[in-house]
Amino acid sequence: MTSLRSSTALALLMSGFILVGCTKSQLTETKLQKAPPNFAEPIVRTVKTGAAVSLDGTQRFAVTAGQNGTVDIEVLEGYEEGTLILEATGSEQLDVFGANRTLSLDMTSVQTHAWPLQFNASSDGVHYIGIQARTEGVEGPNLSRAFAVRVEVGDLAAAAAKPRQDVEIQATPEGESVVVMQAEETIE
Repeated sequence: MTSLRSSTALALLMSGFILVGCTKSQLTETKLQKAPPNFAEPIVRTVKTGAAVSLDGTQRFAVTAGQNGTVDIEVLEGYEEGTLILEATGSEQLDVFGANRTLSLDMTSVQTHAWPLQFNASSDGVHYIGIQARTEGVEGPNLSRAFAVRVEVGDLAAAAAKPRQDVEIQATPEGESVVVMQAEETIE
């Protein structure tokens, strides 16, 4: 009786290995027959938790430091009720100005909204406009999402090559360049 159980268990185990082996070879064959990726197709993006909102920003024209610029933001919301509140703030050395830094949108139907934002940067380089989006009056919990829209100001190559004045670069005994920064750690 024990040898019958052992034989049955061994037969089931071997059948499992055979099935796994067949499945693996079929997957390998499928992978080999798959066409190369088409880079012209749109990129599938990962869905993040939070408000069902997406943004796309396009800078209207090139600007230099101290010159006013405009970025057109396209807001797509996925709601059929409630209000979407958007708030824009500039990163360091970037000022976002105008009456529409805060925008309240009626979300009675799923649609795209245009949101032009004016900015002025005090230095050349890449800057970011931070955007907080939050929902109110929707079915279920009110949700939020944060975005950053990139704006380019002046000569980017020159700005990247220019050393930062607020950072001290030191050389290690091995000859590597490092930036030593103050830090405080709290372990709880």
